[in-house]
Amino acid sequence: MDYNSMLSGLFVISFVGLFALAIGFWFRGRKRGELLDDPQRVRRDSAQPNQRPRS
Repeated sequence: MDYNSMLSGLFVISFVGLFALAIGFWFRGRKRGELLDDPQRVRRDSAQPNQRPRS
């Protein structure tokens, strides 16, 4: 495996990782944004024991 193919492979892997991170942050931010639209709904949802606490 020469240096050029190794560098391109590393670039592809890092690009895919950053893309997956961006999608994860976008989904998490959109879900949190929908919850923050209604403050009373946030208080009621955070009081439910079956939901995991948002870190």
